[in-house]
Amino acid sequence: MLDLKNEWERSQLLRPKDNIISHVHLKNPRIFRPSYEDDPVIMNWLLGMEYGRIWTKERNDFVKDRVKKTKPKFIENDYWNWIEKRKPKVYRQCKAEGVKNVINKGKR
Repeated sequence: MLDLKNEWERSQLLRPKDNIISHVHLKNPRIFRPSYEDDPVIMNWLLGMEYGRIWTKERNDFVKDRVKKTKPKFIENDYWNWIEKRKPKVYRQCKAEGVKNVINKGKR
């Protein structure tokens, strides 16, 4: 028979995988990198805050471009077209002269 040892072992926490994606950019993120990152540092630009100005300008362009691509296109509702489609067809079928005149006066 096997001799079993009574050893205590810490249990491992098994968390379920979270498959919920809460934002569009989490699936394939596009990381902002300024243009000067790979260039050697110029001390005058560092002291004169030129890097800060370049970073701010490029970051604003990056954010505007990203918002423009992800923003859903808005289609305005055409309520008058909707109302015209739902007008009762009784007026079109009526042959009485008095009713036609009343309808035509209302359209003006």
